[in-house]
Amino acid sequence: MTLSEELRSRILVLDGAMGTMLQRGWSEAQTLAAYVEAGADIITTNSFTANRISMPEAPGRAAEVARAA
Repeated sequence: MTLSEELRSRILVLDGAMGTMLQRGWSEAQTLAAYVEAGADIITTNSFTANRISMPEAPGRAAEVARAA
């Protein structure tokens, strides 16, 4: 089934914050398995720390980084 078909037939669960788990020492495989086990259909994380507080050296670029992610 395609993503479009899935979206038409049911509610999909999107989850993230994988970077937080990686910082806590989890491996990527453990983290992905945990999200799948919890029921996530879509896992995302590539905007980790894309905010002004976490990017003090380039606060004006946080929105740009978040959009690119």
